[in-house]
Amino acid sequence: MGVCCERSKGRRVVLGLFIVLTLTISLLLVLILANVFQIKSKAMWIEMCIQILNAILTCAALIVHPGRFLTLMRLVCYSSNSDVAAENAIQTSFPSLPVEFLDQENPQGINVPIRKLLLFMFVLNLQCFLQYPVTITVWFYSYTHRPYYIIAIALALSCLCTILAVVWEHQMHQTTIRYRAKRAESAIERFLVEDTSI
Repeated sequence: MGVCCERSKGRRVVLGLFIVLTLTISLLLVLILANVFQIKSKAMWIEMCIQILNAILTCAALIVHPGRFLTLMRLVCYSSNSDVAAENAIQTSFPSLPVEFLDQENPQGINVPIRKLLLFMFVLNLQCFLQYPVTITVWFYSYTHRPYYIIAIALALSCLCTILAVVWEHQMHQTTIRYRAKRAESAIERFLVEDTSI
């Protein structure tokens, strides 16, 4: 239990540092572009901010993408409800969501069907994949000949994937929490009814 809490806390710290660093560099870039700072080598500072941001986002994609891709492949390859090892691996990837393994057309209670998780993981993998064109464009083109429209399109689609995934995941978690709360409430009510009838 302690090890899990420490890992979870460590992940939150790393995620927090990543967000703070990304927002700080992004803000600095915007301020430089808006001529808030009177600096002589503006182009150099802009390029430096772009390179740092690209390196941060590329590292983040390379860290999370293997796990996301493995989960996507597990969901794609899952074909029967008799493969207990595959079911355990899939459920481990979604610890706070109950996964439906029996009836995909009519999931029980709030169980999330495989097809929904498959689509969700596709969105998360697409978010990572969209970072790679940005990386190639930034690292292999000089800033004077760089096709910035590639970066703009990839970043816009990546942001859209991020927002969609965050909202979707939040909605699934909230549904699970509400359902479990209702079940717990009805169980308490049944207990009280049985207790008073004695």
